[in-house]
Amino acid sequence: MQFFRRFPLAWYGVCAVFFSLIALLYIHREQNVYYWDYVTYYDRAVRLNELAAQSPVKPIFKIFSSIWKADYNYLAAIIPSLFVNLAGFHRQFYILSILLFYFFPALILFNTLLKAIFPHTTRQETRLLCLIPLTSVAFIAPTLRGFVDIGGLAFIELAILLTLKTDFSEKQSARKALWLGALLWGAFLFRRWYAYTIVSLFLSLPVLNYALFQKTCDRQRLKTLLAHFALAGLSAVALVLLFQFGLLRKILQTDYATIYHGYQKPFSASVVATLKAPGTWILPFFVFGLVSLRQEKDRRIRLCVLFSAFNLFTSFFLFCRTQSPGIQHVIPFAFWSLIIALYGILAAGRRLHSASLRAVYGTTLLGLSGLATYCALFTQAPYRVPVLNALLPEQTNPLQIENYPAYQNLTADLVRDYQPHGGIVVLSSSAVLNESMLNTLGDQKLHLISISQLDLRDQFDPSLLRARYLVVTTPVQTHLAPSEQRVITLPAADILSGTGIGHAYRKIGASYRLSQGVTALLYEQIAPIAQEDLNSLMDRFYAFYPDWKKPPAH
Repeated sequence: MQFFRRFPLAWYGVCAVFFSLIALLYIHREQNVYYWDYVTYYDRAVRLNELAAQSPVKPIFKIFSSIWKADYNYLAAIIPSLFVNLAGFHRQFYILSILLFYFFPALILFNTLLKAIFPHTTRQETRLLCLIPLTSVAFIAPTLRGFVDIGGLAFIELAILLTLKTDFSEKQSARKALWLGALLWGAFLFRRWYAYTIVSLFLSLPVLNYALFQKTCDRQRLKTLLAHFALAGLSAVALVLLFQFGLLRKILQTDYATIYHGYQKPFSASVVATLKAPGTWILPFFVFGLVSLRQEKDRRIRLCVLFSAFNLFTSFFLFCRTQSPGIQHVIPFAFWSLIIALYGILAAGRRLHSASLRAVYGTTLLGLSGLATYCALFTQAPYRVPVLNALLPEQTNPLQIENYPAYQNLTADLVRDYQPHGGIVVLSSSAVLNESMLNTLGDQKLHLISISQLDLRDQFDPSLLRARYLVVTTPVQTHLAPSEQRVITLPAADILSGTGIGHAYRKIGASYRLSQGVTALLYEQIAPIAQEDLNSLMDRFYAFYPDWKKPPAH
């Protein structure tokens, strides 16, 4: 341990090797059924390599054009693309690239920030501050599932560290203000949804900085500080205008709360999901941390914990106005809550007067944190016990699916027997079966026609009517409420019943028994769709969405 205290990077090197082995074990237990966000940035990494094989200029153009206008730009795929190109186009190398280049830098910066907030800690407390965040399921689970989003947290951490170390009320801080704006823009550039955290930080960072460095009210210094933070805001806005104006225009013209209405859950459900991500076992320490602030004598600690609480509640409220948080969106909320909970852990430990009790306390907490992570990633039995299910983090076992051979057979049949003769559409949108899943199973050999998935976001796309083959499930599958995905359910109902547009199709080939009792069926279009049947389908859409415009006649 003396060696690791002298060479802290060696400690992180050992942790990197350990977590890399865990990642390899995790991926080894998975089946190749990745879909949607689980595979988004892997696909982008592969795409950048495909473009690079055509011309060195094409991937650069793709990156900048996506930054300019896309909700999901290619920036975060650059490092994974280099890694998978060198090591091979396999899932494990993609995950390792996220782990080594996004996860660990973010966690190292987290530890650096904790040292800045809690500078006077014992060796045991230092281990707690290091290992509890490192083993938090809220951080490791999204990474193992293929999300790159934790990389954006590094920009947030750097911005906070800069604020803690710089007195922005001094006139010579203008250059650092520009850097602060660039860092906060970097989080937005990396992943757009960090905007809610950035708004919260622009409200709270000036207050934190002034309170840290000024013990008396000085109007001139306050004006200077506000001018510098205004400069930081202007620099962030200027960078958005310079590099992302197309996206900004899209954001201003889009009502995200409406188009993502289907992803909106009750506020209480969002709270539970956020608490569940790191595990509710840590909640008592979070509460104790807030309660202990009244007795905290260290001004810096008190301010930083209050700052974390403000950003947690403000950014969470702002985010939930648009949609409920997913596994990746919880990352910044877990970040803020862990700062508060870790303070509670330190405060509780310091109330133990016996060194042996403190040693048992620290060891027990580290053991609980590691055990909770192991249970969430690799076990199922503890979650069958109600009390443990309530305390443990969100279960994120390796991705597997029932009747996996049926999925392989379906994909192989589509590639071999049907794709050469016409376009294929998957009229199913759930974790049981979806277009993205079959694309992954097809290993880039299956080329499906993409169609609309969400009513309010996509509207109805008549592309599915031009495909020769349809994959339809019974019962019809949606990942949201059926009322949010009528673009799937209404055509599928016609096809399965042989009414409406279903008159133009016939069932062919085998049936495929998938997971959860769902069966996949294949249909072939054998006649042009009658205008009368198309009008009937569209009239049903218009009954729910009168503002939709009629598509051109089929």
